[in-house]
Amino acid sequence: MIYKFWKKTVALLIVLIFFTTAISVNARNVNKKIENTNSTFGASIDVEKFVWDPNTQMWADADTFDTAIEIKKNEEATFKIVIYNDGNEVLTNIGVHDLMHKSFSYINSDPIADDYFYDEPFHNLLWVFPGPLQPTEIIELYITAEVLGPVNSNNNNYVEVIATGGGTNVVDDDYVFIKAIEKSRNINMHLLEILQHFQQNHQVLSLLLKFLL
Repeated sequence: MIYKFWKKTVALLIVLIFFTTAISVNARNVNKKIENTNSTFGASIDVEKFVWDPNTQMWADADTFDTAIEIKKNEEATFKIVIYNDGNEVLTNIGVHDLMHKSFSYINSDPIADDYFYDEPFHNLLWVFPGPLQPTEIIELYITAEVLGPVNSNNNNYVEVIATGGGTNVVDDDYVFIKAIEKSRNINMHLLEILQHFQQNHQVLSLLLKFLL
């Protein structure tokens, strides 16, 4: 009888220790989540600029010379601007100013810019969004331009945003870099087409390679 009593007591103590530990761990995790969720207080805005990488087929955050995305000269580059309310105040009167170096030729934007003008050496695009932009909400803009070069040059594209929230103005900016590269020669494209056409005919391909080499 005494053995059974102590057996039940020990089992009960083990269960209590387990639940006490679990509750303590869960409480710490909840506090971390709350701290992470409320990491930014007051009015705040964040802007990120990306460029579409034709090689990886993904948006790239190429905001330094070292991370510049290579795009062939005379081909199109597509940029994405993401404006994010990362504070806990509602934002209004969101102004966006995009400066594109003359190494690009501006084609269009979505949404269409409220104003556009050229002031050597930059294309200037302006948007104004009255808001409200609620906390965690975003605005996305897209810009298309032709890469003019010169070849092997690092060409920058800059954006700045300003907004009003909580009785104050907040600002942020970002860069993205493109490296213009030379297009492949047309003769190489023709050669590739010929090789692809005759890839099933080994004899013809062998003769063609001997002739070219």
